[in-house]
Amino acid sequence: MSSYTFVAHTTDLCQALAATAPFANDKLPGFGTVRVFVDPTNIYVGATNGTAMGLALASTFGLDGATSDGEPFEPDLIEFDLLPAQARAIVSLFKAGAYAEKQDDDEMGAELRVEVTDHDVTVVDASGLLEGQSVTFPRPPTADNAAAVLVSTRQKVAAGPAPDSLHPPRYYAAQLALLVKASKVYGEDLIFEHRARPDVDRSGSTLVRCGESFLAVLVDARKTDEGLAVEDIWRAGWDSRLGPLTRRALEITQNDSKEN
Repeated sequence: MSSYTFVAHTTDLCQALAATAPFANDKLPGFGTVRVFVDPTNIYVGATNGTAMGLALASTFGLDGATSDGEPFEPDLIEFDLLPAQARAIVSLFKAGAYAEKQDDDEMGAELRVEVTDHDVTVVDASGLLEGQSVTFPRPPTADNAAAVLVSTRQKVAAGPAPDSLHPPRYYAAQLALLVKASKVYGEDLIFEHRARPDVDRSGSTLVRCGESFLAVLVDARKTDEGLAVEDIWRAGWDSRLGPLTRRALEITQNDSKEN
């Protein structure tokens, strides 16, 4: 039985778990877990409910492994599942220290050490000289379809934006929250139709339809050229950081093809 250990900044890991756990659907077989991938540099946290997928990134300083005999080794990539309730419990338990500011790029601030075995996952507050509170969860069975979030997200990112969405629409969270209410009231899906303004670069609005009785118009959130340049860096960062998972995505796809 092998075991694995990695350390993450508390903020990074809590944010990743909190953002992706809602995408899991524990009422649908195969989609009820949050999948965690870890390589020596990054932690990838993803979940899917079959119609929507979320993938978040966090950083780690190394990934260590040990055999059942205690012999150390350096794994390239590990993966394990958490139940959504377990993910929420980690966030709830450790969020008090999650917002400790980083002092510099080499100092992580509040830290969590995660220990993974074949049977359980233990998360320990490793911020101080002495270990803080900890929690241990039994590992749930690996969900058959949980890895689909990796394959699909990787394919979408690799494909790049459509030619007509070089400057895709952007929305404030408050705008989308208003539409959620409308969708619940009418019991219909939301249909988004972006309407570009050819006279103004990087601007436009989006017409939103909900059933036959509701329309809304969202004016795109404006971004400065400096802000757009930063987003281009983020976009390129996703491309490079997803690279280590390409091999795993290919393995999953090939296995699915053999089974079918």
